[in-house]
Amino acid sequence: MVMRDTASNDTVDRTRRTRDDATELADVVVRIAGGDVDSFAELYDRTCAGVYGITLQVLRDAGFAEAVTEEIYLEVWRTAGKFDPSRGSVLSWLIDMTYARAIERARLERSRTDRGSHSQLMTGPP
Repeated sequence: MVMRDTASNDTVDRTRRTRDDATELADVVVRIAGGDVDSFAELYDRTCAGVYGITLQVLRDAGFAEAVTEEIYLEVWRTAGKFDPSRGSVLSWLIDMTYARAIERARLERSRTDRGSHSQLMTGPP
C-alpha cells in the first residue's frame, strides 16, 4: 500500500487552481478591453466583494465605499486595455487600484472636514 502525502497534493492543487484562476481573469480583462460587457459582469461578480471590503476597511463608511467601488469598476472598464499580465495578476492590479482610490477619497474627505472646521473657527459661533 502506497501512502500519499495529501498535504503536498493539496498545496499543489491549490497552486494550480490559483494559477488557472489568474490566467482566466487575465483573459477576462482582455475581453473587457474589447468591449465585452458579459466579461465585465463576470469580473465584477468574481471580485466585487473583495474590492468593496477593502474600500469599506479604508473608508469606514458604506456610502463612500459603494461610490469608490463603482469608480474602480468604471476605471477597469476604461483602462482594461492597459492591463499588462507581465507586471502582475488581475487581482494585484485591482487591489492596487482599490487602495489608491480609497486612500485618495479618505484624504479628500478629511480635507473637506478640516476645511469645514477651520472656516467655523475663523467665523466663530453663529
